[in-house]
Amino acid sequence: MAFSRTTAFEYLRRAHEQNRLAHAYLITGPPGSGKETLAAHLASLVNGTPVTDVFSAKAREISVARPESKSRRIVIEQIRELEHALRMRAVNGRRKVAIIPDADRLQSAAANAFLKTLEEPLYHDSTRARWPTEIKARTREAGEITAARFG
Repeated sequence: MAFSRTTAFEYLRRAHEQNRLAHAYLITGPPGSGKETLAAHLASLVNGTPVTDVFSAKAREISVARPESKSRRIVIEQIRELEHALRMRAVNGRRKVAIIPDADRLQSAAANAFLKTLEEPLYHDSTRARWPTEIKARTREAGEITAARFG
């Protein structure tokens, strides 16, 4: 179902107000339809960064992956850097945001790596009740510290 940019943003704003935003959104449309503008507004909404700064070096806690190689493809190293940035804890109550404006330019390996991130979103919530069952089953709680055995 197609929405105008303003209608789509209002839908996302209401979902944010109700604490019902999904962990990922695919924003599609023809060239010039405002996809990046919508992504910037959504990033600003959840992160607090001014809309005009979302795609700039001033953006804190926002990672953008664009084609950089000679082949105009997004390579796996870029997705690994993006994933690393997302794993770091956000400061000042901000949320981490990743934007891939030209996702159709992902190399196959990069697309597969990104798919894994989408399937297994990163959790930074310290509330054990909200953790996936698989993690809770493999960890034990020790007061306020949760211990897991690795290796």
